[in-house]
Amino acid sequence: ALNPFRELPCYGPEWQEAVRNEGAAGRIMTAWQRFGPHCYSTIEEVYQGLKHKHAHSVVICGESGAGKTVTNAKMLGYLLDIGSSSEQQRAEATAQRDMHRSVSFAVAVEHRKLQLQASNELLEYFGNAKTTRNDNSSRFGKYSQLYFEGDPAVVCGLKIDHYLLERSRVVSIPNGERNYHVMHMLGAVEKERLKQEGKQKSFEYLVQGESINKACGAKFEDAKMFEELTELMAEAGFDDKAQTALFDSIKGCLYLGNIDSE
Repeated sequence: ALNPFRELPCYGPEWQEAVRNEGAAGRIMTAWQRFGPHCYSTIEEVYQGLKHKHAHSVVICGESGAGKTVTNAKMLGYLLDIGSSSEQQRAEATAQRDMHRSVSFAVAVEHRKLQLQASNELLEYFGNAKTTRNDNSSRFGKYSQLYFEGDPAVVCGLKIDHYLLERSRVVSIPNGERNYHVMHMLGAVEKERLKQEGKQKSFEYLVQGESINKACGAKFEDAKMFEELTELMAEAGFDDKAQTALFDSIKGCLYLGNIDSE
């Protein structure tokens, strides 16, 4: 992965379509000559290989801040868009025969796409943190397995295994860095709740990170990020009861950090 540190116009639908056309025409192995190195070309080459019933792996590597997480999201989005377009073609082909079934099928496909995207993004809130080199650094390794079905093949499932989580960050944060995003989000929400009750509270595990801004100088909007997190969790299938249980356990860690022991 290589981070250009700016937005580039090479990840839009027109680029996806151009790379996809190269794959359909059997020219994906030489696509780099026309597009240059691109994660879309890499994942399209893998996708074309699935037609031969071969399992494939993609290793995304790079130093901290290189863009591994973003590259993974771009590749996943590319594959999910292939699925959406393929299923849309199927739905249109059957529209005249069974309009209700066609519309329901298309809605189900879009719902599945949103669930898979949300599941992947959720890990960033729970396992990423601000470091001296990266505002959204993944503090764990991730192995994602995608499952395909049909012809043309579409994504039907996603399994993510995580490993080597930096557990020490919860209780000991390096200088100039923050705790995990979710810790600061819940801390902001809990402090606001206590403030409304006329109470003041600070959390030892968050004190250092509260004064740290993003690399651009902007502040972290933790309360707003928490709202985005709950929406993502709902899309991924977590109901209110499951969310509350999870958040209560994390808030428990925040309060434990304020206990002094001899």
